[in-house]
Amino acid sequence: MKYLIAPKSVCLAAIVSLFSTVSLNAQTSQSEVKENTSTDAVKEEPKKDEKTVSLKQFTGLSVSPSTLHFNLEPGTSKSMEVKMKNDTKEKYTFQANFSDFVMGTNGKPIGQKNGSNKYGLSQWATITPSYFEIEPGQTQKVVINVNVPAGDESKHAAWTVLMLDEVTKRAPLNVAGSTNTIALGISPSIGFGVYIYQNPTSIALDKIEIEQFAYRDSLSKRQLKMSATNMGDGIGFCTSYVEITNLATGKQEKLKGQKFTILPGFNREFSYEIPKDLEKGKYSAVGVVDTNNPDQVTAAELQFVVD
Repeated sequence: MKYLIAPKSVCLAAIVSLFSTVSLNAQTSQSEVKENTSTDAVKEEPKKDEKTVSLKQFTGLSVSPSTLHFNLEPGTSKSMEVKMKNDTKEKYTFQANFSDFVMGTNGKPIGQKNGSNKYGLSQWATITPSYFEIEPGQTQKVVINVNVPAGDESKHAAWTVLMLDEVTKRAPLNVAGSTNTIALGISPSIGFGVYIYQNPTSIALDKIEIEQFAYRDSLSKRQLKMSATNMGDGIGFCTSYVEITNLATGKQEKLKGQKFTILPGFNREFSYEIPKDLEKGKYSAVGVVDTNNPDQVTAAELQFVVD
């Protein structure tokens, strides 16, 4: 099964017809889902006398949006839609399910058994339809309804992934060979994943803490490493960045920021490579986690020396 976490509109242009022979980079197993995976084509300069082919000439399957955000209080419900469009000349059959997950320190979601903890949104959500056929040229709507139970025990964030898996028929195995032959069958198919987050508006995101901010100098590279933990019950959609200042000259430089999601109770780790051409001297570094709330900016400071 090839799983794609849908960007704003995932289009399998020029890929659908090649699934039996080409494996996609954005593939995962049932127990693992990748975030922010894209199948966008990489444009290269055409060689001399080489014909340039526009992506508009190709057809494919697309799913949008990539993420659904619910902001429900306990005792309320809401429905949102995901759309799948079939621009191919073939009919496809899909099955829809939820897959709860947890998140590692690198932000890589890892699947877990549905309903195994209080943050699994699958326990409050339903899918309509859960099984459908999509004809050529057709757009299929999949409705996600989230119904948050009443009571303070439901006043917390929850999340899951909507999995849209192609249903395919298995071809008969060719078992010709000796008695010691083991026959394996592979059925190429298509899968999409859409992240779904439920975050009550009444939960203040005020407990993002920087646990560690350190300078690392090795033979291969110099880095600033930072880790942050979400100590609250709300999902954080944050940006982290580092600013460094030469204490002798006052010259400042901002290292490339990173956008990330940090789930309640989880830790995220970040690495910032220091430019190789940074002049020698003593520096001050400020690491920042910005939650898009002007009243909630978490920062840490350290000093280091570049020899």
